[in-house]
Amino acid sequence: MKRNQLITILFSISLIAFYSCASEQSEPTTPENNTKHEHTTTSEYQQIGQNFAQELQINLGKALQQAISAKGIPGAIAFCNIKALPITDSISKTLNAKIRRVTDKPRNSANQAKEGELFYLEMGKQALANNKEIKPFISEDEKNFMGYYPIVTNQMCLNCHGAASDISKEALAKIKSLYPNDKAKDYKTNELRGMFVVEIKK
Repeated sequence: MKRNQLITILFSISLIAFYSCASEQSEPTTPENNTKHEHTTTSEYQQIGQNFAQELQINLGKALQQAISAKGIPGAIAFCNIKALPITDSISKTLNAKIRRVTDKPRNSANQAKEGELFYLEMGKQALANNKEIKPFISEDEKNFMGYYPIVTNQMCLNCHGAASDISKEALAKIKSLYPNDKAKDYKTNELRGMFVVEIKK
């Protein structure tokens, strides 16, 4: 429970303008000791994937915090529009893994979940509906390990992803101007906003 609470705090900072907030933070991994992926068991790959997802959210959080401090939430929304995907791609290359953020209600269409990912999102929603913790979902094939790590909303997330009454007029206008096909809204607290998908070559 301690682990889940800590990542929820980090996620609220890092994903105000894109994907809400999730579970706890272990010490960030570094490329030097994790890009070779020498571990081979499912549980070890799961932990590596968790660490990589956390590494991404920390980097996104730092950059987003700076944008909020400089220009407020509307400025952070503009930052996400330009920088979120490039930062994600950069961290993926650094860690020698493929990391994505996916959802069934995207703000940016590039984050639309695929068919198999929609299945895991639905499983996560069912877990929350039954008052259960969403645990990472794991799949693998002969060449790759895939980990799916939940992104769950809290109160801060509603500043950009809640109902119209939760979002300032300035932020709402910025969202509408940058994302005319936005679907990432009308969330309440403790709802599954999306997932980090981490793909690691064995």
